[in-house]
Amino acid sequence: MLKNKNVILYLIYTFFSSISFISSYTNLYLKEQFGFSVSSIGIILIIYQVTKFIFEIPTGVVSDKYGKKISVIIGNILIISSYSILLLNEPILVYVSFFLKGLGYTFISGSFEALFVNSLDNKYLLKLNSINRIFFYFGIGISSALGGIIIDILSFNMIIILDTLIIIIIFIISLLVKETKEETNTNEKYVKKCINLILGKKFLRYFLFMDIVTAISFINVEDFYSTFLSDSGIDIKLIGIVIALQLFGSSIIGYIVHSFYKKIDKVKVYMLSSIFKVVFALAIYFQNNIFLIPILYVLSSTCFSLFAPIKYEIFQVHIDNEIRSTMLSIRSLVISIGGIISYFLVYLLGKYLQIEKITIILLMITLVSYIFINIKLFKDIKIFYKNSK
Repeated sequence: MLKNKNVILYLIYTFFSSISFISSYTNLYLKEQFGFSVSSIGIILIIYQVTKFIFEIPTGVVSDKYGKKISVIIGNILIISSYSILLLNEPILVYVSFFLKGLGYTFISGSFEALFVNSLDNKYLLKLNSINRIFFYFGIGISSALGGIIIDILSFNMIIILDTLIIIIIFIISLLVKETKEETNTNEKYVKKCINLILGKKFLRYFLFMDIVTAISFINVEDFYSTFLSDSGIDIKLIGIVIALQLFGSSIIGYIVHSFYKKIDKVKVYMLSSIFKVVFALAIYFQNNIFLIPILYVLSSTCFSLFAPIKYEIFQVHIDNEIRSTMLSIRSLVISIGGIISYFLVYLLGKYLQIEKITIILLMITLVSYIFINIKLFKDIKIFYKNSK
């Protein structure tokens, strides 16, 4: 598997694309660098999310129709342009920058993943997803640990410059990828074929529903986790390091356990780890021991590292190559819908409840939904792995 050039490039691409020093400090950056009010920052972030929502499927169709590599290249150019505009330090151009950034990500989402999946044997999907998660978490960990330090020592503009250089590296990597040519279906629209496939494949329907309910609660968990750590008494300077160590630990544990997949029941691993992912996340908000918070977070993330590769493998196997980018764009759109629902519920319930209690309510919704989905898919997953032996 690792002899495949596209696989190596994909892992390198995943590592660099997960590094974003500005991502954890976006709100602070917009406030300190441009003097935006909270309401103005909200408008900017809404522009970003709405842009992704509107263009996710159209850009997925472009990827399937004209080439996934071309789509990735266009997306990276748009993001580079977005960061370059920020360096002009003109407040009015910030709105344009976030529009271009959102548009750029819609061209990339699913396209690069589809590039490598189409050139890889399905039997390697499970293992590669586990390895890929280590690279992904390692990149995020670096961002979390170093972002605040760079801002404190240098400036906000420096992390924008660094993020721009990283996107340029990503752009160069995308040029090196070899695209596997697929016969395109000119008789049926891509979106229509995806919808028909979703309606006809039970796995796709329930996994997309799972993505929605996951986004509803865990986007909220991640967005406010650093604040929760701070309120729990962890020094602000240590928060980034704590998060980085949690991500490294959970991904490595997940990969180690992956080596035992051949000896254990994947169905049981999927069922139990998916449920305990939510249970451990819920436990974070039901105790006051500061030392248990990172441990419970690692356990929740580890559970995700266990069941996500299995879900990923089953999901990808049921997608036709010619519509893979469009289908992955639909998945990204579904996740964004979950995010919008989450933000709306926080806005609605925030007038009456603290954010921790809102998070508990959202996690309970996710837990009940997971149990329902697992009951519905239990027999089908057993049959899938029985037939794949």
